Amino acid sequence: MKIDGLEVQVVRKPIKNMYLRIKPPNGVVMISAPRRMAEQTIIDFVRDRRPWIDNHRRRMALARERSVIGSLGDSWQRGAGHGGVGLASGGFDGVNNGSSVATDNAALTWTKELRERASANINAQLPALLAKWGPIVGRTPTHITLRVMTSR
Repeated sequence: MKIDGLEVQVVRKPIKNMYLRIKPPNGVVMISAPRRMAEQTIIDFVRDRRPWIDNHRRRMALARERSVIGSLGDSWQRGAGHGGVGLASGGFDGVNNGSSVATDNAALTWTKELRERASANINAQLPALLAKWGPIVGRTPTHITLRVMTSR
């Protein structure tokens, strides 16, 4: 459903109240609504909360950008030279220009270059972390494996 240029996913459920969620990583706006609720009520609900929605989508986009920048180190430039990573790839930049939420997950795709850079970054930090936490925990690992993981 599109409300004032904002793409909103409405899920009808056997519930009593309406709930609004902004889902990471791309800031998808989800509304859980009672099955029998009028569509106009949902539209009014979204319009009343539009400043809150825009603010939280902007914060989510900035957090995603910071996490990408942090994982790439100081050599990161906005979208340049990193396989489409960053806002130049068409991701949501926090500005509502009437378009729907970006579904481009380029900033979340692990290319071979990004995996190697992340691995080098983690491996550079491991000795200090092991030296700090080994005595605290009382054990040190015999082997460390780095894996690209997916979470909800």
